[in-house]
Amino acid sequence: MDNINGLPDDLLVKILLFVPTKVAVSTAVLSKRWEFLWMLLPKLEFICPSQTRVRDFINRKLPLHRAPVIEVLRLHVDCYLYVKPEDVKRWVEVAVSRSVRELEIVYRTKNKNIIPSSFLSCKSLVTLKLRYMTVMDVPSLDEYGDGFVFNQLEHLNLCVKKHDLLNLLGKLLKNSPKLRVLDISVELDIDHWDNLNGMVSCNLPNSVPECLLSSLQTFKWSRYVGRPRDRDIALYILKNACHLKTATFLALKTNYVPHSEMIIEDLTLSPRASSTCQLSIFVED
Repeated sequence: MDNINGLPDDLLVKILLFVPTKVAVSTAVLSKRWEFLWMLLPKLEFICPSQTRVRDFINRKLPLHRAPVIEVLRLHVDCYLYVKPEDVKRWVEVAVSRSVRELEIVYRTKNKNIIPSSFLSCKSLVTLKLRYMTVMDVPSLDEYGDGFVFNQLEHLNLCVKKHDLLNLLGKLLKNSPKLRVLDISVELDIDHWDNLNGMVSCNLPNSVPECLLSSLQTFKWSRYVGRPRDRDIALYILKNACHLKTATFLALKTNYVPHSEMIIEDLTLSPRASSTCQLSIFVED
């Protein structure tokens, strides 16, 4: 222990990054010196199983955090009975105020408005991962119009319900000019199959987003089902992404959607703006 205590603070903080945030916080009881070390962590992860009461823990500890920059904030809160939307909003606002670079939110709630308006103008964000569990809708961005820009966003991982994908994705593409990686995963929503199997107009940007013209290199779509809306989005990206290097589709085989052979043919024959794009299609049962 004496050997460890002899190390400089910045090295001890790097060591604490290898353990879960809750464990790092617990080291505060070791000694006076260790009492404040966890407060300098640039990465905070709150990975919370449903049986854990985390609201009080985070609300007690987060205000004590002192690092001027939060590089990474991961919130996996699968316990909407214990954690309220206003709590998630407040935690995200803290991260935004500290120039967060990577934000990952996994949250199950019946209230879709969990994203604070300050987040929508976060210019430091490089990686954004959003996953909303089955009991909620994707947060509506309509109320903000075009008043948000993710100037530095390079990696977007988006997991949403099928019927929410179009509006959200179109806005994010339009407002993320440096996006390099787009990773989509879609939850199947049986209640909306009938409404979405028909030809529904897409609200994709009229002018091609800057990220498709200059930066997008990797495109992945998990649980792709090939209905008209899915097809429109996929073909729009393939047709306009000039620097795309890889496009990977994990097609889902189901009775509700076209045969996998049709999906493969449709994607394979689609025009591509990038002549070097490697297209891969896999069929999932």
